Amino acid sequence: MSRRHFATAAGFLVLLSLTGCATASSTPVTSQSAAAPTVTSTPTPTPTDDAPAKFVPEDYDCKSILPPATLTVFESKKSEGFVLQDDFTDRIRTIGDDLAKFADLGGILCQWAYPSGSQPVNYGYSPISADIAAAKRADLAKDGYTETTNAEGILVTNPDSADIPDAYLFIDGYWFYGSTVDVLNVITDNLLLAQE
Repeated sequence: MSRRHFATAAGFLVLLSLTGCATASSTPVTSQSAAAPTVTSTPTPTPTDDAPAKFVPEDYDCKSILPPATLTVFESKKSEGFVLQDDFTDRIRTIGDDLAKFADLGGILCQWAYPSGSQPVNYGYSPISADIAAAKRADLAKDGYTETTNAEGILVTNPDSADIPDAYLFIDGYWFYGSTVDVLNVITDNLLLAQE
């Protein structure tokens, strides 16, 4: 089942505009979306002495998993209709999409969007067993996703970014999802701390 209407390039654009980054794009922006103020995000913790990054798990929710600066800007768009979509997991389950696994495994699956569903920013996080992670990675590989290993773990992305530009990161018994690599990076950069 395609997630084309849930994971779109518009999610990438709204994330960049809401977090104060700039990008050149010809993608139209709906009239609901006013220009967002520039926000300086918190510097990303980085490993020292080439030590691998370490994930420190906590009981995150759809708001606390975001960097504070990003959450502040997202919430500032509420008056324009850009809000956390409480029914996102239910909608995903209704269409039979396996993104519901994030909620089923005791984690979170989140979407911020306008009421029309435009400019969604989607992300997820949950614990995952080695067996389920291996099965999920195999399913993604069948769908044409590619894997790379980095300091954090195994990054799985769709090379056809014009189709569904989503990405997953598997690390230390957990997995993360972003509707684009940039969305995923915002989440994981907020959670990965330098190894002490």
